[in-house]
Amino acid sequence: MFSRTPTGGYRLIVALALAGALLLVEGRFPDEFKNVRRHGDQVLEPLYRTVHFPVQLVSWLDDISQTRTRLRRENASLRAERLQYAVRLQKLAELSAENARLRGLLGSGLLSDGRMLLAEVLRADPDPDQMVLMINKGEPDGVFVGQPVLDARGIMGQVIAIAGNQSAVMLISDRRHGIAVKDARSGARGILQGSGENSRLLLQYVPESADIAKGDLLLSSGLGARFPAGYPVAIVHEVLRSGGSEFAKVQAMPVAGLGNSRHLALLFPSVASPAKPTDDTATEHVSESPDANP
Repeated sequence: MFSRTPTGGYRLIVALALAGALLLVEGRFPDEFKNVRRHGDQVLEPLYRTVHFPVQLVSWLDDISQTRTRLRRENASLRAERLQYAVRLQKLAELSAENARLRGLLGSGLLSDGRMLLAEVLRADPDPDQMVLMINKGEPDGVFVGQPVLDARGIMGQVIAIAGNQSAVMLISDRRHGIAVKDARSGARGILQGSGENSRLLLQYVPESADIAKGDLLLSSGLGARFPAGYPVAIVHEVLRSGGSEFAKVQAMPVAGLGNSRHLALLFPSVASPAKPTDDTATEHVSESPDANP
């Protein structure tokens, strides 16, 4: 029978016999066997570490993979939240700026006399040669042609046409527009003409001998019965005197935000509403005339 037993079978029998012997020895001498086991574990510890290293390596790589996947998801979620908050902050910033503009308009000392109507700019005229804005107030609101329009800093222009619930406002920078002004410091008068640019106005009919200098504030003079007197219009930017001309060349910068004001105020007469212009006077908004001796 033993001759038929394979070599592996003998090894198994020997292993079982050794295991039984070790169990018997452990049962007879438990304290001594514990010391032997402890020393054996110390000797075999490097082997255990070597055997378990692949398993630990696989577990470590799996943890890293899961951690990277989780971090990717968290980063994607954070980016989405940041985008949402950024969009909300943009809206809040716009609302805050709009509230500031309205508070500035309502609290402006410019709008102290008479009744006023707040309006919002809808769009600008697409024609580059015309400085005209469309606002969201019209005939039902009592708007009339020739009505002065201001922002929180100064005069912007006047109403030139009404179409239902909307109105067209010609800015003082329009080439067709002119407004009678006077120098707040010296009292010198002239006509402030639009140049077609929102940042530049031309002061006409100013004698070279007139007392006007860079930095002077130009106010509406009230002549022409279109704009009330005393409202800021522009600041003198440049004065050129050639010595051989009757009039000086004066350029000014508007004080109103012609290109960026969104909320405007329309002024009403403090006593009574003006009569509606007839066809013959419908074009009088284009300019105002100074008195005979500017």
